[in-house]
Amino acid sequence: MAALASWERFHGAEIPWYSYLIIVALTFVVACCLAWLQEQTKLAAVAASRAILDVDDPYCVTHHGVDDGSWEIQIINKGAPARHVHLQLRNINPRPNSEYWTSDYPYSVIQAGRTLGSNDCHINKGESATFEITKIWNGAHDTGFLCALDTKRIGQLQIKINHGEDWIMQYEITAENCDLVPFSLRMRANAGGIVFERIK
Repeated sequence: MAALASWERFHGAEIPWYSYLIIVALTFVVACCLAWLQEQTKLAAVAASRAILDVDDPYCVTHHGVDDGSWEIQIINKGAPARHVHLQLRNINPRPNSEYWTSDYPYSVIQAGRTLGSNDCHINKGESATFEITKIWNGAHDTGFLCALDTKRIGQLQIKINHGEDWIMQYEITAENCDLVPFSLRMRANAGGIVFERIK
């Protein structure tokens, strides 16, 4: 505006009134573009610092024989390094038949080979961490005993699974720099033993 006024005084010619409107409009557009660019830069920086977590299908690991093992699952990171990753069992539906199951949710799921006291987890981009859903061994008459589901009473509780039980188990993954990731597994006890599968 000041530049136009100076030009007017120097040249002695009157500048059309709409020129001022054009300058105001252009100034506003430039300011909006700069603000948008700054916001996009901030969003890109935030996105670059976020982890992207997912889970693979569960699988069985045999330890001492065909009737003794554990079911494990891997959490995969496709984003920035994930800090303080936790996996929790949030619900089982229907409720397990075992009289010893207290439904005191949530239950922390422990990394394979770790203990609850050493379960802090960080996952770099392109890497994964393995969590043990439960230890398992098959009993007589197509029944099984699951341990490690109740991580609040480790070593004190074994959940007996009868033939024909069918559960939907709801889990959540959390991390310091990641959105909550819910997923579900189905557990079935049949003639072939106990099987976990991811519900997609």
